[in-house]
Amino acid sequence: MEEQECEIVFVSNKSPKKENILEALTKYKLKQQEQQQHTMETKAGPSKGNVILNDSPALSVKGEVSNETSKGRKGKKLSLEKQSSVKPLVTRKSQFTAINVKQYKNKRNRLQMKHLQNAAKSEKKLYLENDFEIGITEYISQGRGFSADIYHSLSDFQVHEISLDGSVVHLTKMNNPLIKPSPCKGEFVITPEQLNSIDDTILKTDDDEKIKTTEIDITDISENQRDNLQKILKEKFHVHEPVYVGKQLILKICNMQDEIRRQDGSLGYIQFTMFTEEISTKTAIKKIANRLRKSSDCFMTAEHKIGRSNCQLVTVKSEDSIGLCVTESLKNISIGNFSFAPKRLQRGDLKGNHFSIALRKIIGDKGHIEANLRSLKDNGFVNYYENLHFGLLRDAPKHLIGKQLLLKKWQEAIDLILQPHPELKITDQITLACIEYKFSRVVHLTFDEDTLKNSIKAQLLSNIKIHGENLVKAVNAIPFGLRLSFVRAYQCFLWNTIVSKRIAKFGAKLIVGDLVYAPGDSGRRDNKRQHNQREVIFIDQNNIHKYTIYDVVLPLPGCNITYPANEVAGWYKDLLLADGLLEKDFNSGLRTSGIKNGAYRPVVLRPSNLEWKFVHYDNPGQKLIPSDLDRLHQIELPSVSSQGL
Repeated sequence: MEEQECEIVFVSNKSPKKENILEALTKYKLKQQEQQQHTMETKAGPSKGNVILNDSPALSVKGEVSNETSKGRKGKKLSLEKQSSVKPLVTRKSQFTAINVKQYKNKRNRLQMKHLQNAAKSEKKLYLENDFEIGITEYISQGRGFSADIYHSLSDFQVHEISLDGSVVHLTKMNNPLIKPSPCKGEFVITPEQLNSIDDTILKTDDDEKIKTTEIDITDISENQRDNLQKILKEKFHVHEPVYVGKQLILKICNMQDEIRRQDGSLGYIQFTMFTEEISTKTAIKKIANRLRKSSDCFMTAEHKIGRSNCQLVTVKSEDSIGLCVTESLKNISIGNFSFAPKRLQRGDLKGNHFSIALRKIIGDKGHIEANLRSLKDNGFVNYYENLHFGLLRDAPKHLIGKQLLLKKWQEAIDLILQPHPELKITDQITLACIEYKFSRVVHLTFDEDTLKNSIKAQLLSNIKIHGENLVKAVNAIPFGLRLSFVRAYQCFLWNTIVSKRIAKFGAKLIVGDLVYAPGDSGRRDNKRQHNQREVIFIDQNNIHKYTIYDVVLPLPGCNITYPANEVAGWYKDLLLADGLLEKDFNSGLRTSGIKNGAYRPVVLRPSNLEWKFVHYDNPGQKLIPSDLDRLHQIELPSVSSQGL
């Protein structure tokens, strides 16, 4: 079972009142529309053959702030009141059918207002506010809860991987092996000082685990100088062929003995530490791979992380690592701690994660908070999938999209993907196109390459424009990994729901037929076994005394999975049937959206080394937990008063 280490810092400060952006935008649009109507009426005047395009009365929006949410967040509630009617917008039918920029904008304005009215009147929210909306209803601690802000800054939630040897992964060195040669007169294109620097500082070390390679930027020197440089270096080092990385021509050299060991297979991989902020592991690897002109598959990590600040190990083949030195300019990504490794990382090659968390603006009794923390330390927590797996607050929840994909209801899935959040800015091109498609089922706009690259909604709208009514092709054009994430979110929702029901009915009690990992199964994936497809066994009367609730696992629904041999298995079937699905649907729709194999996940986890303290500070934006980069650059944070508990 994975270890979970925690550090928690509690802080208190008052949050400023948020402005009702939706109310302001709507009033602005109403005023703009009335002005346009008045202008067009003055120019056009009454005429035969005119057709009414908008006969609905103008609306005024009144904002009302409600604090009655489960986590203390402020939810906006809209109420619409009829106002005095305005004259209908009129225009000639022939002008309406013609391509006219002004009238196209007017049409979009009406669509905006229609969307706002429908969103305000709708009782069904398409965004997440409460835990029960993602299947979370039960908790280990029965004490009174409290509210806090966990997303104030990037450094308030830090995740550091715990490697298989039990050490916490930190970025402690950012040694850049790039050396720029200085062209000079004669045959020498590298100074003796630079040559000694390579020999003494980088390549000679007593620690065999330290990387003994360097890279030289030879972009700005002539071809003859490059040949001379390679001849000089080959006298002492093994020199690889020059490789273009972006616009830079890189020459990689390494110790002769190391090259012999690498070719022998004993040290064929480079391992490095990657520190990221505000981006996921998948995105960071993709950026590094693009910079090196490599496939993301060349890089391997033990786990994909989606937190705000992460630090983890990455491995890559030695021959694919050329150019890593030029990735230092990538935003929100820092790499270092290079070393040789005999083999690549595989999924599950970690003991767990160490969390450092700061909770700000806490509201609750200090005694109750302490009691909850002691319960967390002694009894653990239900291992739910948190809301990051289901999409951001401004998006339609991913699990709702995943369900529609499994049901092959393409139109419903498309509508959910394109659904704008009621509080989202509605003046940008993509949001307006989404609203237009919702009411007209037509896509007029064409998006540029950058927009298509950075927006899934733009990609989907473009696919619809290309394929027309063939929605299956439009959906299939969505990146396969993203479609899988929608279905995986639906699996996570079902898992949360099942776990909540099990905790509610049986608590921490073991029941015959529960599943646990087989003894000796480490969970590491080989070529014949999918991720997390560990061997499981049933709890029976003979072995039940060997296990606790911390050993019990439950499967994510899918194919090639073992379900508990008790009534819990029936709960899976009932939930799927209620949504019109069967287990086989995860396999039959694999090409479009399904996930063939399920997985197992521990029901309850107990963190180790849990410590906490209360901190009082004056500056609301003050940094409370130093990051690896802060330590690396020896940045000292302002002092705060604290009370250890």
